[in-house]
Amino acid sequence: MSLSCCNFVTRKEIKYIDLKMKRTTKICKPLLGLLLLCLFSILPTKAQEEASASSEKVVKPKAVADMTFTYAIRESDTLKLDIYRPAAGSETTYHGKQKPTILYVFGGGFIGGSRDEGYNREFFYKFIQEGYRVVAIDYRLGLKGVHKMGVGQAKVLQNAIMMGTEDLLAATLWITRYGSQVGVDPSNIVLCGSSAGAIICMQTIYELSNHTRLTRILPKSFQYAGVMSFAGAILSTKGKLRFKEPPCPTMLLHGTNDRLVVYHSIQVLNVGFFGSDCIAERYKKYGFPMRFYRHKDHGHEIASIIGESMTEINAFIKEDVMDKRASHIDETIDSTWIPVWNISPADVYK
Repeated sequence: MSLSCCNFVTRKEIKYIDLKMKRTTKICKPLLGLLLLCLFSILPTKAQEEASASSEKVVKPKAVADMTFTYAIRESDTLKLDIYRPAAGSETTYHGKQKPTILYVFGGGFIGGSRDEGYNREFFYKFIQEGYRVVAIDYRLGLKGVHKMGVGQAKVLQNAIMMGTEDLLAATLWITRYGSQVGVDPSNIVLCGSSAGAIICMQTIYELSNHTRLTRILPKSFQYAGVMSFAGAILSTKGKLRFKEPPCPTMLLHGTNDRLVVYHSIQVLNVGFFGSDCIAERYKKYGFPMRFYRHKDHGHEIASIIGESMTEINAFIKEDVMDKRASHIDETIDSTWIPVWNISPADVYK
């Protein structure tokens, strides 16, 4: 539903956010060559598509957005968000408390994907059947149109990560301003991202925990209720991951053989790209609550199992986010039921 179709709010009352980007962080070129190899490799490939097609012969129900709004305009990019209400008759509370809104960020290697593609709406359907409200957002694809890999694309790569982070923060700002008019509680939001979207989610949590410049658009007291990362990572230009403030409750899922989004880390001098294994190590050092599900011998296909992870998702949200149990779970799962894609960077650069 377009903004003009909403009978409870007018275009004048809900506005988009128009912000300028200013980036001063510099990243050394040797690391960027490695990061390009990782991030470009998140692109959907023919092998992925064939694997997905073979495992999805049955038509699955898809959620349909109830509302669509423009949350920001960045030069030529109009960024929108879709809102999906909980399904009629679903259980929207747990222990007398309202279940959180899931704010989803799609994957696609910063070059493709969309907030409303059919694959995403299949697990949105599962979310709303469980009583969750879903917000799915656009973000700028910072590597779109880039076909050459090398240090010459260093600035583009740097911008891609931070652009996505900035856009997620802008969508969050929109929710803090107008969420009450569309049924979204800004204090009860759980981030969820896949692949490049998971990188954006984890980067946003890291920036927020360290009160960086990008996060100043949000109220000082703002914090997400939780974050769920399916094959994500964090970029740091200041050495090992350090947190000035505790991050929100976190759930990480990653394949131990992921060759597309780094599972452990890549670091040159003070600049590093830190995957879920390394993030978990730092959380343990600081004593932060988390759940980490390591999928043994699996690769980047773990980014695509959101819909198959409802047991873990419900447990995380109910126990850690809503009941605030502060779990410390680190499990290695022999998930033989998940098809292995066996995709390497060579599959992308033929």
